[in-house]
Amino acid sequence: LAAADAAVEIVRRTGERAGLPFSLRALALARMGRHAEAREALGQASNNYYSAEACLELGYSEAAVTCATKAYVVAWDDGPPYSYAADLERCRFFLKVLNAEVPELPPFDAARLEKLPHEDEIRAALTT
Repeated sequence: LAAADAAVEIVRRTGERAGLPFSLRALALARMGRHAEAREALGQASNNYYSAEACLELGYSEAAVTCATKAYVVAWDDGPPYSYAADLERCRFFLKVLNAEVPELPPFDAARLEKLPHEDEIRAALTT
């Protein structure tokens, strides 16, 4: 809780819009039995695995599924191998434990990527 509180203070001081510290704070508070404070922290949290765990700890199983599903989509990113593998697996496991549907997302498709500025010239220079 102390580490999460320190991170929340940094977010507030810098004016950043980071929800992860609030998610971690909510989870810590929920596990400590401080449910009212945990619910308040969840109000400022982002949809991620830790928010899903906090929701489950508070008895909000539908909200936990919603958070975990949204976190899964974010972790998928462009699709494996261009995904956040650890977060993806964590969310997949969590959704299966809750008997929730794991989203079917499109695989990585290199054709969808836009070329970088001067990419052709750079590639030509590297091959000569």
